[in-house]
Amino acid sequence: MKKALFFVRKDCNYASKTIEFLKTNGFSVRVILSEYRSQDHQKMWEKWHGEYLFSFRSFYIIPRKLLDRVKVAAINFHPGPNNYRGSGGLNFALLNNEKQFGVTAHLINENIDDGEIIECRKFNIYKSDCLDSLMKKTHKKLFDLFCDITGSIKEKGANYLKKKIPNKKYSWVGPIRKFKEVEKLKKININISRSEFMKIVRATYTKKYPPKIVFYGKEFYLKQ
Repeated sequence: MKKALFFVRKDCNYASKTIEFLKTNGFSVRVILSEYRSQDHQKMWEKWHGEYLFSFRSFYIIPRKLLDRVKVAAINFHPGPNNYRGSGGLNFALLNNEKQFGVTAHLINENIDDGEIIECRKFNIYKSDCLDSLMKKTHKKLFDLFCDITGSIKEKGANYLKKKIPNKKYSWVGPIRKFKEVEKLKKININISRSEFMKIVRATYTKKYPPKIVFYGKEFYLKQ
């Protein structure tokens, strides 16, 4: 039985599904639930050694000393295509009126969204898409990619990854965006045009985390 360390976001709708998929496919899984940025998980993995490490929408940035404990491969499942690295890919893709978005599986190294790409799958963004609809679509596509990659590893072992890497079709391009850039985007300037305002609303509005206007030191959140 292959030993796997699995990092997944606690509030992710697919957390239980990904965990169950790994278990039913023969992985001996230690699960580490990620709840917030900068959370320290070292005590949960410092005695772990195994064949695989998987990360699915986790906040945790995997350190070098943990990567050294992985015998075969450490793989991240990134909710964005190869040209939207780091945080806020969904937001900035909508802001930029992109026609396509995507999801990416890649090897993890010491840098963010930088390791060899295993597979990148792209899909259409429609004019009717908002942040919530694109997020829902992206997470479903990411789950499908997760199942396909981990399921193939179970069936074919390390040779499967050797045949997939290097991916000649996709490589990382563009800046690595940080979470603070998303927070800055959600802060609306009251002097912008209506068209720019609507673009920002489309790119940032969710009921739980709406954009805001700061006026004389007071924060006013958009209620749709």
